Amino acid sequence: IRFSEEVSALWVNNGTFHVAGYDIDGFPWVSGDTVTISLREGLGPDTCATPAVTLIGSVQDNQGNELSGPLLPATPAADGAAPVMISAVTRSVNTIEITYSETVMNNNAAPTQYVFDIDGPGGTGPAVTNAVAVSVKRVTLTLTANVLSTGAPLSAATITYTEHTTAANRTRDTATDRNDAHSPQTLRGIGSGF
Repeated sequence: IRFSEEVSALWVNNGTFHVAGYDIDGFPWVSGDTVTISLREGLGPDTCATPAVTLIGSVQDNQGNELSGPLLPATPAADGAAPVMISAVTRSVNTIEITYSETVMNNNAAPTQYVFDIDGPGGTGPAVTNAVAVSVKRVTLTLTANVLSTGAPLSAATITYTEHTTAANRTRDTATDRNDAHSPQTLRGIGSGF
């Protein structure tokens, strides 16, 4: 939560703010004009949430000027969390469909193929071709070989996403927010869907 000037940390505690739909986890952290609140995660990653934050207590600046609640921020909450891979399933012998926590895009184009790697306990799996399709929360990877060719069980296989070196080519949840680009992540286990 950003304020118009520095906030005194002495006036901020876990009863100062209310976040709609969430429990605050621990004590808020104050740094200059910014208060950071950690929230308890729900059953699944809610990376597209923009909950209403209400000042229900009081805060002061470093000169003792007080701002009292209840008060909603002047600017609504923004989505700054990157999408995360939730699951992967085979759709044919040479396609894998990855489901994300929210709608993903890459400047309205498919993510570049070499940011995804498929590996199994027996070694490197088949390479991902240029045929990478994005549809809402799903990214479908077309492989150069049979996904079962590693000889290892799919439940032990991993899919690793590595950030593209060019920020504009990273998979993200919006076309305009460069700060919520999908971070490097590994997903273990590929289900069978055909």
